[in-house]
Amino acid sequence: MPDQRHLGPIRDIQYLGVMNNRMIIAYRGSGSIFIKEYGALKKYGDTNWMQQDRKYGNNDCWYAEFPLVPLPAKIKILGNTLAYSGNQSQRNQPWSRGPMLRLDLVERLSSRTRIIT
Repeated sequence: MPDQRHLGPIRDIQYLGVMNNRMIIAYRGSGSIFIKEYGALKKYGDTNWMQQDRKYGNNDCWYAEFPLVPLPAKIKILGNTLAYSGNQSQRNQPWSRGPMLRLDLVERLSSRTRIIT
């Protein structure tokens, strides 16, 4: 089965928890995610997908690692789908035309938030 993590619109956004003072968010699709309330918060880029798969498991998804925000907090995670990535098989998909699609997930964080071990 081919790697499905990069195909299609952003979907299946899931907040996994905290590890090493980083919020770990999993998602599938072609695009990027960000945290609405903390728009200036940039995801860490110090690990590649292979290292992340080793840390969090190969679950056929992308992982984004963000700095931990002050707790307690309520965050809204947004996903921006890239229009057309150049793959011929994606050209006729309905999500590949027009403006970026958005998907969001609201997560309540507290001092008792999940810790990944």
